[in-house]
Amino acid sequence: TLVPKCFPAVTPAYVPLLLQKPELANALLHDDPDAMMKTLLDMLRANEQSKKYDLCAMVQALCADKPLLRDICDKKFLRRWGNVYLSVWRGQEIEALDTMTGLLLDGEKVDETFLQLYLSLAALQNQPDAFVFGKVKLAQMYLRKGARDACRTVLDELAEMGVPDNEEIAKLKNACS
Repeated sequence: TLVPKCFPAVTPAYVPLLLQKPELANALLHDDPDAMMKTLLDMLRANEQSKKYDLCAMVQALCADKPLLRDICDKKFLRRWGNVYLSVWRGQEIEALDTMTGLLLDGEKVDETFLQLYLSLAALQNQPDAFVFGKVKLAQMYLRKGARDACRTVLDELAEMGVPDNEEIAKLKNACS
């Protein structure tokens, strides 16, 4: 009851971690979930204690009331895109969407978790151009992985939405046939 915001992330098994990492202990004592989240993401990025403790479970526990984030438990995603995750955590969805768009435009190799979060943010922020862009990137990713059926499904969804074929979509359709 003393630390209701941070309590879900801490179990007795994590007491040794709190003793080793003063930033986590301080965040817990001040019931500061933002400081705890930042420290956990920094630890994941540095691969610090992530083999001994389930830092992803701690992150997920802090996100119980954040529908966009609570299902993301992929350690690779959290390690690589912790800054994006933290932006969404802090309610900076537009900034996160802009950052993600920049990464996609720069040709950054991303995974399905990244693209699903991108699509959710685009839908939540009512950004139809970003949503379509994300769907095209998702179809391209599926095609690269050889998942032609999944690629076709995404392209069919775009057609159902009334998105006209452009050069990129036409290339994807030909490649998936």
